[in-house]
Amino acid sequence: SPCAVRVVEVPPAVHARYRHAKALPLYQMIAKNVGIRRARGEFVLATNVDLLFSDDLVRFIAARNLRPDRMYRTDRHDVPADVPPDAPLDDQLAYCRDHRLRVNARNRIIFFGPKPVGAAASSRDLVGEQYAAWRTAPLKKKLKAAATWPVFVPLFIGHRLFGGWFGRRFLGYPDLHTNGCGDFTLMARDVWFGLRGYAELDVFSMHLDSLLLHCAYNHGLWETILPDQMRVYHIEHGAGWTPEGEAKLDARLAAAGIEQLTVEQYNKWVRRMYRDKRAMMFNTEGWGLTEDHLPESCISPAEIVFTR
Repeated sequence: SPCAVRVVEVPPAVHARYRHAKALPLYQMIAKNVGIRRARGEFVLATNVDLLFSDDLVRFIAARNLRPDRMYRTDRHDVPADVPPDAPLDDQLAYCRDHRLRVNARNRIIFFGPKPVGAAASSRDLVGEQYAAWRTAPLKKKLKAAATWPVFVPLFIGHRLFGGWFGRRFLGYPDLHTNGCGDFTLMARDVWFGLRGYAELDVFSMHLDSLLLHCAYNHGLWETILPDQMRVYHIEHGAGWTPEGEAKLDARLAAAGIEQLTVEQYNKWVRRMYRDKRAMMFNTEGWGLTEDHLPESCISPAEIVFTR
């Protein structure tokens, strides 16, 4: 095998220590931290099991030209659940290319066909939400906001062409590609360790992946958004967030008593980082359950040594 496939198990007794252990079977970001903390490669990709990577994306990673001062992001293309499971990989990728439901791009969701009833107007990206609120505001409020600009430029054009500047102007932080970032965030292992991974909060995982990107940016990293052909396909399964199912997900979490990081608290922390010009540290030195003995097994040991 060209790489070692290692499985780290978190025993039930460790999981039971968390407040929502009975209602929340997976603390996604803490689980990712477990793997990141034990990773041995020079770079670490945080991703999920419900994805297929395009050939162009795999070729890009395999080229070994990644830079340690960059965080790599790509758009997530959502596809139906009925991807043929027994088909060859090339056929599965072809199916995904021909059956896309939506694209989770920076600050917007692109629907294929009519937008479904009940779908959110934009992604959960916070800059996108602010823009949607401005667009529907009364004319008097729009003009009041515009009066603060040296030269009036339509917000839509500015947001698309100068998203980073407009993000700083209206929210106090740049417009990073946080849409679907929990499915693909690639950074140097030293950066992950310098940030101590994702914030290990005892809440549902929503917004914790976005928070990590802003921590990385304030740690000195530049964001690189990969070209469209270097995409990931996300297979729908009903358990994760979708623009159509956002309200149902929030209701389900509320009924189970599972807390989420609020938009207000997220904004407060992110603005604080840019005000202080440094990343926030949410975890102790024991992040990734490094103080616990976790059973580990190796499914496929590495046999090939790559050289430049």
